[in-house]
Amino acid sequence: MNQYDTIVEKLKRQGHRLTAVRLALLKMMVATERPQTAAQLLEQLRRKLPRVHKTTLYRELDFFSGEGIFRGVTFEDAVVRYEINKEHH
Repeated sequence: MNQYDTIVEKLKRQGHRLTAVRLALLKMMVATERPQTAAQLLEQLRRKLPRVHKTTLYRELDFFSGEGIFRGVTFEDAVVRYEINKEHH
């Protein structure tokens, strides 16, 4: 089972909703090798789901961060970038 499937199964077991936005965001994050800003993620997400609102993205980033699946990393430019939390189990 790959990382995406493992995380999806865990979310299902915990009773979380698996919305189109949530699944698309997770798939993008698993596929990327570099931390992404919210703006970069929104741009990529809108290619697949054009009507996604910025507020929805931030809510999902908070959800995944709260679950320990994503983590925010702040670099010298003070912009938070998100990545898959490699320590997540």
